[in-house]
Amino acid sequence: DAYTRSVMEKLHKEGVLLGLASGRAIDHLMMNYKEKWGLSFQFDAFIGMNGGQVYYGKEGVRHEYHLLKKETIKHIIEMMEPFHLNPFLYEGEAMKVKYMDDATRASMIRNGEEAYPVKHVEDLWSNDNGKVCMRVREEDMPKIYAYAVAHETPEFRAFKTQTTMLEFMDPRVNKGY
Repeated sequence: DAYTRSVMEKLHKEGVLLGLASGRAIDHLMMNYKEKWGLSFQFDAFIGMNGGQVYYGKEGVRHEYHLLKKETIKHIIEMMEPFHLNPFLYEGEAMKVKYMDDATRASMIRNGEEAYPVKHVEDLWSNDNGKVCMRVREEDMPKIYAYAVAHETPEFRAFKTQTTMLEFMDPRVNKGY
């Protein structure tokens, strides 16, 4: 709202550094909030992937922390296979998905981002990555979430970020980190 923008503008003029934190990857969408919110300045820092990515604007430096190893991503996807979910990972400016479905298409429209299905399921774990996400029907979430938490290892933790979104990340990552 206008009041929040005016407070942010005043703080920034007084030298207070301002940043954004999100569970999403740092991408053009996050960088465009300056325009979207009608601010006269760019944010000084961005935190993405729930704390797994940090971008310092003035230095133009980006850091990534505690990525899931390829083997861990494979384990997570195979562990969740009985539920027939469509795992996806953020890669660059797009989502890498197991297959295209209505939820993926809706997300593409809602968030203005691209998605591409992999040719082979193994392509989902071809690189280390910050997190694995899975959309879950709301009525199935309690059972699926309980299963995921019961099968956590020291390499990953499972958590809900929405009533229909299940995510897996390295347990050391959080926005406070």
